[in-house]
Amino acid sequence: MVGNLVGIVPPTLFAFVQFQTKTAPAIVFLGLAAIQLAISNVVYPMLQGRSLALSPLAIIVALSFWSWVWGIAGAVLAVPLTAAIVITCDGFQSTQWFARLLSEPRRRE
Repeated sequence: MVGNLVGIVPPTLFAFVQFQTKTAPAIVFLGLAAIQLAISNVVYPMLQGRSLALSPLAIIVALSFWSWVWGIAGAVLAVPLTAAIVITCDGFQSTQWFARLLSEPRRRE
């Protein structure tokens, strides 16, 4: 959310100062907002889903657990923490069952 604002607001303000009209900053704002929303809601989740291969149930449980433990910060860090746990557990023979429990089988494309 903050990254999207940092990527949209300064260029919009610059367009307002540069052109001193209302249409140019509106076009810049709408264009950058569309690009940011497409990348944040389509591209990143698609790439993360392919690379992390976490099951949806594991993500929901992780969000619930880490939100309960750390509040909003836990909700933000839930997926990276769970991915780190899966990667760590996958590295040891005795905990590979837990990594398989949290992850989905990877699809070969």
